[in-house]
Amino acid sequence: MMRLLRLFFLTQVFAFNPLHQYYNRIDRWTNLKSRGQVQLKLANNALSAEEGDLSIPPVSRYTWRGHSCAYRKMGAGPPILLVHGFAGSSFNCWRSTFPELARTHTVYGIDLLGLGASDQPGDIEYGIDLWTAQCEDFALEKMGSVPPIVVGHSFGSSIALEVASKLQEKGTPARAVAMMNCGCGMNNKNGLPAENWRREQDSDGEAAAPAWQFAIFGLVLKIIDVVFSQKWLLSQILQRFATAENVRGALENSVYINPVRVTDDLVADYLELAKNKDAAVEVLRQIYTNDAGPLPFPAAEALPEEFPVLAVWGDQDNLASINGPVGRYFRDRAKRLGATRFEEISAGHVPQDDAPELTNRILSEWIAGFDQP
Repeated sequence: MMRLLRLFFLTQVFAFNPLHQYYNRIDRWTNLKSRGQVQLKLANNALSAEEGDLSIPPVSRYTWRGHSCAYRKMGAGPPILLVHGFAGSSFNCWRSTFPELARTHTVYGIDLLGLGASDQPGDIEYGIDLWTAQCEDFALEKMGSVPPIVVGHSFGSSIALEVASKLQEKGTPARAVAMMNCGCGMNNKNGLPAENWRREQDSDGEAAAPAWQFAIFGLVLKIIDVVFSQKWLLSQILQRFATAENVRGALENSVYINPVRVTDDLVADYLELAKNKDAAVEVLRQIYTNDAGPLPFPAAEALPEEFPVLAVWGDQDNLASINGPVGRYFRDRAKRLGATRFEEISAGHVPQDDAPELTNRILSEWIAGFDQP
C-alpha cells in the first residue's frame, strides 16, 4: 500500500506531461549539425570539493500582499531572477546555480507564496497568475528599471515566460528568459490542451497520442479532482509520504539520474513544505485541482523574435518528456529563430542540480553571448 501511495503521489507532484511514456517512444531527433541541437554529456556530475565549499545566501524576507515571503540574494551586477517549480524553493532548486551566476550578476531566488519558506495562507487562490504577479512585483521592487534575466524550472519556466511577457507589456521588458525542463502548466490539466495545441501547429504530419490514451487520461484527471478535493485523504497521503526515506527514494528514482546529488540537506528542504501539515494540504489541494493556468506557448509567441530564449532539457526526464509538446515547441523554435537556443543534456527533471557543472556552463556562455557591458 505504501508503495502505491508513493507512486501515486509522485506522479502528481512532479509530472507536468502525463503522456510522457508515449512521447518517450518517439524517435529522438539527433541531427547534431543543426543549430542548438547539440547533445551535451557530462561524465561526472558530482560536486567537486571546491563547489561543495560554496554556499548560497541565507533567506531574506519581504512582504507581498500582506504575506511574509522569502527570497535569497547573492552577487553583484545585472539582475537575474530564479523561479522554482512545484515542491521547490530557492534552495532545493537553485543551490547549484547561485554561486556560478553570482560571479557576474546579482542573483535573486524567490520562494513562491505557499511554497519554500514563504507563508502558506489558506484563504487565497494559488495558480500561475498569482505567482506571475508575485514575481513581476518582486522584479519591479528589487530591480527597478533594470531588465532582469528570468530563469525558471518546471512550471517556474511558464511563470518566467509570463513575467517576461507582462514586463514587455508594461514597457519594462526582461533581458532574457531561460527554462529548465519547462512544464506545460501548474498541473496535469494542461496535458491535453498542450497536445491539442501541438497537433494544430505541427506540420510534420506526426500522429498524436491515440484517442484511447486521451480518454483514459481524461478519466484520471477526474479521479484526481475527486481524490484531492478531499482534504482528509490528502492529509493522510502527505503524512505517509513526508518522510526522509520516501522523499529520498522519490528523488533518486524519479527526479534525478545522479543519486550523489540527493543529499541530506536537499531531502530536508523538500520536507519543509509539509512542516505545517494543514497549510501544506490546502496548498497542495489547490495545486492539484485548480486551473492549470496558461500554456507556455502564447507567452513565448508574444516575445520578439530577437528576444534571447534558452531551453535546457534533461534527456532522461521521466516526468516532463523532452519529446512532449513543450519540448518539441522549443526545439522547433530554436530551428526557426536565431535568438532561441535549445540544449539537450544528460540529466533528469532538474538538470541545473542533476548536472550542475554542465548546466552552469551553458547558462554562463549563453548569458555572455548577449549580456555584454
